[in-house]
Amino acid sequence: YTTLFRSSRHQAKSCWPRENWSWPRPQQDNGAYLLDSEEDWFWLRDNPGVNARFAADIALTHDPLPIETFSGTIDGAGHTLTISNDVWLAYDSNPALVRTLTGTVKNLTIDLYGRVVSRASRWNDTTVNTNANTLATNVTHNAAVLAANLGAGGVIDGVELTLHPGSEVQGPRLVAGLAANVWVPNGSHAEIRNCRVHVEGVVRALARNT
Repeated sequence: YTTLFRSSRHQAKSCWPRENWSWPRPQQDNGAYLLDSEEDWFWLRDNPGVNARFAADIALTHDPLPIETFSGTIDGAGHTLTISNDVWLAYDSNPALVRTLTGTVKNLTIDLYGRVVSRASRWNDTTVNTNANTLATNVTHNAAVLAANLGAGGVIDGVELTLHPGSEVQGPRLVAGLAANVWVPNGSHAEIRNCRVHVEGVVRALARNT
């Protein structure tokens, strides 16, 4: 019964529209798109060079696909982005909300109740099927809640992240809360300032399973 329940719940996750889905364009105000729903966050993934501002708190209740590279500005405007209890950011390469951040994220609170893990999918977990998970092969990838990689020009300013009890960030190499890996070429810069991370969950890097 437990296995059937888990399978049904995970299948429900996959019913959420993902690829080849045209999300409605949010309204604009003073040059910024206003985000006030989960659908708006999914739209942002497909438009990663824009300026956006939160107009309300947003709760992610479906597994989000990562934003590959974000070069615009996300202004949380004091609002909260919640990654709900049964939500996984599970990918075999750089699991995070943003894989590479070269833009700005500011004035945002992030509450993690779910999991950020390096897996081919949420079905492949070390506690269920060690041979199926991806940690043994993708040892160069990083894991973080906000940005797996903070690149040239990237700024994280005034962001407060809480890993609540039961939450987890797990990967094979560099693992962190806000940004796992910060790298910029000579002559450029990236910044993390005025930020706080509260860890009541688990942050861990795992070695090769072999």
